[in-house]
Amino acid sequence: MAVVLSLLASYVVAMTVVPLFCAKLIKKHQADEEVGTRFDRRAVRQDCRRFNTYFDMLVGKYDRSLSTALLRPVATVAGLAGVSLLCLAMYPLMGVAFFPRTDPGQFVINFKASSGTRIELSEQYAKQVETLCARSCQKMNWG
Repeated sequence: MAVVLSLLASYVVAMTVVPLFCAKLIKKHQADEEVGTRFDRRAVRQDCRRFNTYFDMLVGKYDRSLSTALLRPVATVAGLAGVSLLCLAMYPLMGVAFFPRTDPGQFVINFKASSGTRIELSEQYAKQVETLCARSCQKMNWG
């Protein structure tokens, strides 16, 4: 959820704040020289007007919701606390892992030799375990 929200926030900033900064920081003659006459200016103007209309509506809604939240600070804090508690209450319902379990088609065998066993003898034990496992796999047609 955090990744999705951060990507959404990044998208909103990229589509709103970055063009506004570009409009303020890039001089008009610079933009005309770089773009040239390749684009239909009428279509660009229509797109800009449409974008500005929706952006102004969004800013208006944000302004109204922010002023409402500032006029009722106790209700705002209570609402945010309620959302936080709801998220905490949903924690047991979430899975433990981010990715589902997969079957890699392999297994691990741990064996333990008695303390003080030489490394050569432990290696022989490991080879015996390997041969037993290989025979079992062949009997079961696992390869």
